[in-house]
Amino acid sequence: MKGPFPENTEGRKPSFFARDEEGLTAARARYEPYCAAVARNLLADPRDQEECLSDTWLRAWNAIPPHEPRSYLFAFLARITRHLSLDRCRSRDREKRGGVRVDALTEELIQCLPGGERPEEALALFFLAGLILLRVADRIDQPAWQLEEL
Repeated sequence: MKGPFPENTEGRKPSFFARDEEGLTAARARYEPYCAAVARNLLADPRDQEECLSDTWLRAWNAIPPHEPRSYLFAFLARITRHLSLDRCRSRDREKRGGVRVDALTEELIQCLPGGERPEEALALFFLAGLILLRVADRIDQPAWQLEEL
């Protein structure tokens, strides 16, 4: 085997950079253990590691036409894996901090509103009050900010 890819039966080298699926398979066989180590160092959950590896190959496949990292393919793949793993860590931390508890917080805020109104109703009433104030100010020919002081 000479170079990063083994020769196939036809005597030509499969090219990952020409979007050849055999080239992808060969690159995956060669670099997946290293990319798996990168993901394993950042993610504890094996399912997350596997998902990041799958996403790595998809992103590399989609990025190859404009980029051709021939001399630094491992660094290119490791960078993709690292960024995907870090994104997964951030996502997990966000969930742990309660980033998806918006509905519960909204319900708590509704209880703080006078009369138990829904936020949409309170906003509509506030907007309506402003329109009435502007209409009255226009009728009596005074600025609206002076009416608020009365």
